[in-house]
Amino acid sequence: MIIQAQKLAHLTPDQSVVSTCRYILFKDKASFREAEQICENLSWPITHRGKAELATIQNEDENNAIKTILRAGFGFHTSNKHFHTDNWAFIGLSKRTNNTRPLEEEEMGVFNPDDWYYQDKQKPQFSNFVYPNPDQATRGRGRRKEWQNFVAVNKKGLWDDTFSTRRLPFVCQYCGKYVIMSAHARWDQVHSLCQSAGLQFATVNSQEENDELWYAANRTLSENTYKPRFNDSNWLWIGEKQNNVTLEWEHYDGTPLGKGFQPQWDFKNQPDGMTNRRGGFMIRIKTTHCDFVNFDDSPSLLMAILYAVQLQLNLPNTFNPIYHSIISFNPV
Repeated sequence: MIIQAQKLAHLTPDQSVVSTCRYILFKDKASFREAEQICENLSWPITHRGKAELATIQNEDENNAIKTILRAGFGFHTSNKHFHTDNWAFIGLSKRTNNTRPLEEEEMGVFNPDDWYYQDKQKPQFSNFVYPNPDQATRGRGRRKEWQNFVAVNKKGLWDDTFSTRRLPFVCQYCGKYVIMSAHARWDQVHSLCQSAGLQFATVNSQEENDELWYAANRTLSENTYKPRFNDSNWLWIGEKQNNVTLEWEHYDGTPLGKGFQPQWDFKNQPDGMTNRRGGFMIRIKTTHCDFVNFDDSPSLLMAILYAVQLQLNLPNTFNPIYHSIISFNPV
């Protein structure tokens, strides 16, 4: 399934963090060393057992994935100024040898993978530098002298060597199922919105997936909660519905919840057996479910390729909240 970057950009307005199943983009600018530290300090979702690091790109498919996330985060079109910071982001590649001298003319634009390493000490198997880069330019004098030994990638997937002290957005490795979208929508609109972006509505089939959904929400939207209780920033739509005949909860497409999985219902909003349930919520901080509000009066959340457990909520007819959207991807 191909993610449509332009559609995705419309579903992530004003987010400072944007993620796909492979990468997570931090739009706030940092130096290379700061970005490196932020990525290393990330706590990974449950589906990944490794260490978080600045992004690696070892093939054209991964390079295209970086293009997609940059376009989703900063808009599809490139700024008129080629080196505008919204066009570029750090990845984890840096030059470790032959990196403190001016290049000869014949060396300009020549990429020798033996001189370059990612954070995990992998050598690069792919590159896409804009000629005449890498050029290993320099600036400053004495102790302040520095060389262009660090790699940034732009929205077109083109590479440039740059200074570690330049402040840019940056991309970390990611391996999660769920991607948070801050666009507002009604529950019954979600499926078509997901499809338009190359995604699918999501489900949760286990406590592990439920915990990862919470992780993704807090990572993207922060762990802050707001008053009153049903402030839109505290809750997320998830893609389940109540069967009107059996009154059992099921995925939006009619398939059953994961075998043995019991959602953690919010103590104030246990499901009450009413028959017109369509949509639901999930509180971000407590990871508990609560039961429903009529989907015609409420927005929804987006999820892709997985599905999620849906919660219900009893609210007055005048209540018309706007909730954040979620989507999730199968890990790649």
